[in-house]
Amino acid sequence: MIFKKIFIPAMALFLIPAALFSNNFTHIKDHMASYNKKYFIYVNKAQKRLYLIDRNMKVWSSDRVATGSLKGGKLYAGDLRTPSGFYHIVRICQYHEPWYLSQLREMTALYEPGSAGYKYYSGQYELLYEKSLKNRRKMRDMNSVYLSAQDGHVKFGTDEDLGYDAYGPVFMLLDYPNSEDIERYNEAVKNGLLPVDDDGRPVDIGGGIAIHGTNDNPSIGNDASSGCVRMKNIDILELSDYVSEGTMVVID
Repeated sequence: MIFKKIFIPAMALFLIPAALFSNNFTHIKDHMASYNKKYFIYVNKAQKRLYLIDRNMKVWSSDRVATGSLKGGKLYAGDLRTPSGFYHIVRICQYHEPWYLSQLREMTALYEPGSAGYKYYSGQYELLYEKSLKNRRKMRDMNSVYLSAQDGHVKFGTDEDLGYDAYGPVFMLLDYPNSEDIERYNEAVKNGLLPVDDDGRPVDIGGGIAIHGTNDNPSIGNDASSGCVRMKNIDILELSDYVSEGTMVVID
């Protein structure tokens, strides 16, 4: 099922500025033929901004973000860089109810109990409701881990522990590494460009890259994360109402 959120913004639409067209953004139209969602996300690391954009290339929102502590494209685990390329959201963990559950309840109410339509929409609701509960538990589990300065997790510009609730109220996992990331990684291994572990083997390519909230607002607008894209909690809460699994994320 393809969910489409109706989005009525508080501000007028505006065309994306020409200055944003760079690298991956210029190839977005190549991906649209097989893309069936209304919106996609565009992250510009140099600008430290995340944009919600529709299929007509109109911007609906623009928010400040934090990206990797080191500049450049991600190559391996622990390199403190945010990847660049075309990705998709593969899992959304959040505390609040996903927006499409209310739509499914409304659709179910349009049919007589026992009818084919009722069974279909109620079945979809039950499946996605259970999935949302699992994702909510995962969100709580992640935020219950205390991240200490001793392990390299500090609040921006300080030596204080990052502490609990480091991921905020929403965590959108991306499908990093993709095939292009793997190809770059294998080439780097072949050319001996990667650091090695204690056994002398090249470090892993890594994973777990996400767009998520934060308990460290001063980091927003800076090179500050371990590789993820951080947003203010109020901003990612709003963003989560207009995306779902499968939403395309383009990072430059």
